[in-house]
Amino acid sequence: MPYLKDILLRVQWRDVQTILEELYDLPQEYTHRLQDFYHHLKTLPVQNVDSCQIQVHQINNRVEVIGLEWVPDEKTGDVHQQPVSLALTPWSEWLGMSFTKDTLRQFSPPEIVAHALMEMTRWGFSEDTKAALWEKAVIAQNHFISNSLVLKNS
Repeated sequence: MPYLKDILLRVQWRDVQTILEELYDLPQEYTHRLQDFYHHLKTLPVQNVDSCQIQVHQINNRVEVIGLEWVPDEKTGDVHQQPVSLALTPWSEWLGMSFTKDTLRQFSPPEIVAHALMEMTRWGFSEDTKAALWEKAVIAQNHFISNSLVLKNS
């Protein structure tokens, strides 16, 4: 199975751009930022992640890009795939993930790259931005958990 980096290196930006323009309503400035990001990804090292595959699927007019992580069943020990969000996954890990067979059958390489770029940049074009968002989410979750049942006058 090819990894995202393998597919990325095989496709041309103009083919990815054509898909983005056909499928997404994007401002031109955002498309230019995606182009810069596309070229940046080609220079990044890969961290192979064999425990998770990327799945792209379309439901009506929506496209979903998720991870399918291999996890053992607690009772039987059998391994199965469980859906996970990839939105805040480091880009080097994205590049080292393969795709499900269904994804490779249903989407062309430029479509796969276009949808992956959109999901990868959902929370920004900088891993620092993504890390900061993750940190804020964890802090908010911890605050909610630790304070959600505490009464004001106790």
